[in-house]
Amino acid sequence: MPLSSQTLIVENFVKLTHSLQPYETGGVLNYLFEPVTNATTSEVLLKTATFNSSTIKSLVSNTFLNSGPTFRVFDVLPAEVRPTETGGSNYLLFLAVGAATFLITLALVIATLIIPCLRQRSGSKSKGGKTSYIALGISTLVLLVFAVLCFIFAYLAFDYVAKGVGTSSDTPSGNYSGLRQTLNFLFNETKQLLQEVPGTGRRITNSTLHSVQDSVFKELGFLIPDILDQLLVAYKARDLLDLAREFANGRTGKTINYILSEQGKLVLGIQWFQGNMSEYQKVLNESLITLCPNLPTEDGRRRCRGFTNQLNLYNVNFNTGQLLTEPSKALSDIAVVFGTNMTQLAEKFINLDGKVRKQADTVLAQVRGQLDLQKQFQPLLSIWDNLSGNVLQPVVGQLDKLQPTVDSATKTVANVMPIVGYVLCVIYTLFFVVIIVFLVLIVLEAKKRDLLDSDSINDPKGTPRKSKNLILLGQCLPLFAIVIVPILVVLGAILISVVGVLNNEGCRYVERDTSIRITDAALNLYLKYTWPKLIAEQSIDPEVISLLELPVPQNVYSGLRFTCQKSTNSSAPPGLLPSVGLNNVVNVSAVVHQPEVQRIINDSEKTLIDEILKLNFSDVLSSNLAEFLRSVENITNNLKYANYSSSVDLLRRPIVDVEGIRNYLNQLRQMVSLVPGEPAEVTKIKKTADDTEVTLGKLTQLRESANRLADAFDTLWKSDNLTVQLDKLNSTLSDAQQILNNQTAIVEPVRSVYRKSLQRLSNNLTRDLEQMMTRFTTNVLPCDRLNAILVSLLSVACGSSGILNRIGAYMFMVLLLACPLVLTALLFQLFLRQHQRLCLNPGN
Repeated sequence: MPLSSQTLIVENFVKLTHSLQPYETGGVLNYLFEPVTNATTSEVLLKTATFNSSTIKSLVSNTFLNSGPTFRVFDVLPAEVRPTETGGSNYLLFLAVGAATFLITLALVIATLIIPCLRQRSGSKSKGGKTSYIALGISTLVLLVFAVLCFIFAYLAFDYVAKGVGTSSDTPSGNYSGLRQTLNFLFNETKQLLQEVPGTGRRITNSTLHSVQDSVFKELGFLIPDILDQLLVAYKARDLLDLAREFANGRTGKTINYILSEQGKLVLGIQWFQGNMSEYQKVLNESLITLCPNLPTEDGRRRCRGFTNQLNLYNVNFNTGQLLTEPSKALSDIAVVFGTNMTQLAEKFINLDGKVRKQADTVLAQVRGQLDLQKQFQPLLSIWDNLSGNVLQPVVGQLDKLQPTVDSATKTVANVMPIVGYVLCVIYTLFFVVIIVFLVLIVLEAKKRDLLDSDSINDPKGTPRKSKNLILLGQCLPLFAIVIVPILVVLGAILISVVGVLNNEGCRYVERDTSIRITDAALNLYLKYTWPKLIAEQSIDPEVISLLELPVPQNVYSGLRFTCQKSTNSSAPPGLLPSVGLNNVVNVSAVVHQPEVQRIINDSEKTLIDEILKLNFSDVLSSNLAEFLRSVENITNNLKYANYSSSVDLLRRPIVDVEGIRNYLNQLRQMVSLVPGEPAEVTKIKKTADDTEVTLGKLTQLRESANRLADAFDTLWKSDNLTVQLDKLNSTLSDAQQILNNQTAIVEPVRSVYRKSLQRLSNNLTRDLEQMMTRFTTNVLPCDRLNAILVSLLSVACGSSGILNRIGAYMFMVLLLACPLVLTALLFQLFLRQHQRLCLNPGN
């Protein structure tokens, strides 16, 4: 984990390099590509440039020398991606500052080297000498502290570089992976990814082809029953079956069945009621005839005879024969016809349904056997073999050859850089140690000899003498540290310029959002020029090419850099093809309308016709169909002129006068209760009256049944639906007879129905295949690992903490260290020289 100070050093260096080129000009893209005009469309596109001496000259001129440079690629990019402000860079100013720094440093180094060679002379021990002595000492100390601080920051920057380069071992050190380990990881991951692409592509392609085959078979499974239903409609079989179901289970059929069923029950009930009432009437009549003459009074006898005359109340007012004749007879005829003839006819048409379905299943099995999409798409599978042999394996071979070279180079750098860096650190550390030691010795000597406080030297012999310390050695030792400073200044200026150019002209266009738009625009123009040639050069079967849609990829870099990032919200990896604008690479319409597929479809149509013609349609129509049609016609005519009013009136008419009978029974009971002696006739009359009451109690149920039956007759009478359905049945049967007895009429609907159904099949299949091929395009080339490789490579090279910026930050700190280091050495030389002068000063 880097220290915050190390990160801060690198971030400030990045800001410095960005200030060297504040404008977006296209950078290295101007030298990788060159404009070319499309002869057909006159559109200006890009092609790869030829790298030669003129390219280098143009690069140096535009980067360092020209204040108003021109950029050939940048100028042809779309206006929406070009920034409004452009201009020259500040590299030349930086180089001028670097040159001035070098000259000043060189002059200071030369001065520092000359001072020890000058002959030491004794000087006056004046107040001015002491003041300069103190000033030199303090200045040297202050510069030393500043130089030590600069050295600490330079060491931190170097340590960051050393961690970035890594060690010479193959395994990461601690939790950190260096440049060598990262590059080896990237090489291995890239090779593994390239080796897995054909296998993954072949697996996804096979899976998609199986899904396509299943989808085709599923749609065919829907197609054949649909054709069957439409043919049954064309042959009028479906209408006949529907009419049969309507007569059996529909409202009209239920009404007819209800009438025929309920009227029989009602007639039986009324006959039972009528029989009981007739029996009661007979018993009462006999009893009254016997009782009346035996009554004691004439008035009683007269009243008794009156009850005999009222027995006509027991007469039942219902003619069951009328209910069982017209129109019930016509309804009964319908029940007979549809209970036997129509049922048999419906069963034959149901059998026709089963036979046609069986033949259709035979056709479906034949179509499935012929429609082998695996064979049709076999060339598509061969793409992965061609891709593996012609493209990916050679790339993997080149990576295998390149990896040892890169590994050896990074290993050498990992070995050499720490040695060079730590040697410099040791030299600088010794430099600081020498100066600190001599400063301590000088201060102690100055205090001991009172060089600053007394007017004469504090010496036992009273004579001047040199310093006891080795002044010349103190002057010479720091020279070993500063003689390399001019070289470091030159290297620092050059490396910072190079890193700045790489950052601004290269890394900027793969890191910063606005600059990435320029990169995408340049790549779009380049791919638009080279894509057709690239596709033409591939050895892909023309049949496969006809099934593919390969438009020019768009925004390739941002797709790889951003769209290919694996989302935390999705378990499925992003696809490479959709990330670069290729959402569906399969031409579904071309797949559906392949010549071979069309041939199979046409053959299947002929097969379907042949299979249907094998059916014996004459068996469907019974031999007595003409008689059946005449019966239906007669029934229809009878029902058209039928009048249900008499039946409805009969059913709604009261069966007996219930209230009149009950009043009669009450009066009769009152009369016989006055007869003295309770003769047998009185007992019989009372019992018959009670039985009559019981029978009248059951009349309510008969009354309700009669009303419901009347409602049913009324509904059937007022509705013409029955006759309409019978007319429809008659015409449908006639049409079916004409069609099924004519082979041409049988074949005619097959073609139109088959073609219409195939059009629906094509539409449904196209919709399903569009979805499948979109999933195929997404899954066939997952790019999350490719994105991880790209991000790792950018991070190690161009990131804010990449190796380039670490090296640049280190050299920048070396430049900052150079000036205080040389000035410290120079002032230290002068300080030692002044100390010696004070020591040689005479005592008087």
